[in-house]
Amino acid sequence: MSPRPLGRPRPMYATCDAGGEEVLAQELIKLKCDEVSPAHRGVFFWGGEETLWRVNLYSRLANRILIPLAEFPAADRKALYEACKKIRWDWWVHSSQTIAVDASTHKSSMQHTHFIAQVVKDAVADSMRERFEERPSVDTQNPDLPINARISEDFCTISLDASGARLHKRAYRIDGGPAPIKETLASLLNHLIAWRPTEPLIDLTCGSGTILIEAALRAQMKAVNVQRLSEEGFAFQRWRSHAKVKFESWLAQVPQPKAFPAYFWGSDINRKQIARAIQNAESAGLENGIIHWQRADINEAAPMAKQWLDNLKIPEGQGRKAVIVMNLPYGERLKNDDQVMVKLFRDLGAQLKEHFSGCEAWLLVSDESPWREVGLKPKVQIPLRNGAISVKLVQFDLY
Repeated sequence: MSPRPLGRPRPMYATCDAGGEEVLAQELIKLKCDEVSPAHRGVFFWGGEETLWRVNLYSRLANRILIPLAEFPAADRKALYEACKKIRWDWWVHSSQTIAVDASTHKSSMQHTHFIAQVVKDAVADSMRERFEERPSVDTQNPDLPINARISEDFCTISLDASGARLHKRAYRIDGGPAPIKETLASLLNHLIAWRPTEPLIDLTCGSGTILIEAALRAQMKAVNVQRLSEEGFAFQRWRSHAKVKFESWLAQVPQPKAFPAYFWGSDINRKQIARAIQNAESAGLENGIIHWQRADINEAAPMAKQWLDNLKIPEGQGRKAVIVMNLPYGERLKNDDQVMVKLFRDLGAQLKEHFSGCEAWLLVSDESPWREVGLKPKVQIPLRNGAISVKLVQFDLY
């Protein structure tokens, strides 16, 4: 029987998209994590096994949760191999289970990530073989024990990936269609715009609906990753030290907070995208009708959204009249046609000025797009990244 290495608090690390560190830190504090400290593209914190479970199920912003096991100098293969071999891998994985190593390197003597991963794998295998005369096999797709090896300036950190598949891969998204926004980035946008459920949320280029679905899940206080439990689950559930009975008891006792009333409008010119959005919302367990979906281009959708907004009759003092948030095409969906892009932004600017006085607009745009053609003065510009693409979240007040 292996010990329970998560039986007491220990350091952990949640990775996130660039620009989301401070917001993730605030979220982790709300999730009852201790000693929360933002870092580059992630946040350090302390916690035990219940903290690990809670963050994996409830974090809307983290990409994965890492458990650091060891830190040591590693300028060459020998130093890396010997230090990794000393780790008590049998506390975490059985010799009959599977492992995989994800490696990265920065300003170090060892520059080849495949070589680093191979050395770490050999160290784990040899350590287990010496103890049990059997070694775990490798499964690069869905390992029982995903291992993360990061070497920076010849100093190595070995961590376990407690999440497995990245947390942005919510189980609800059946099909994202072309150029979908990551779920964690969509949720980050909702936090950066300081959206509250009492404020109607409008997306006139909603695609497969990710921004609105993430906001609706937040309004309904749903654990965004709970659906993974009935599918592939989390990596920590397959660890040798996982307290399965305690975890199931903890799950059964987790309270379901009361949902907030909220209002969402989503429209897109692409009929297939609207069909995907409806399907994804249903898969996410959202109540039918909580999001109003409409197939229409921006010029058609804006007056319809304005009429929908007026019909809500929301009392004054509940926040902004409405918040428009849109992930605008970077060129991929429009085949990099400059004239089409310019017309899109000009049309959008005209519609925002004509129909949404008293509202606030936030546009996620690429640095290279002609977003200034919207013809509005930006109030705030927040640099972000959508995968490999440099983007910015731009705020406009509408008068």
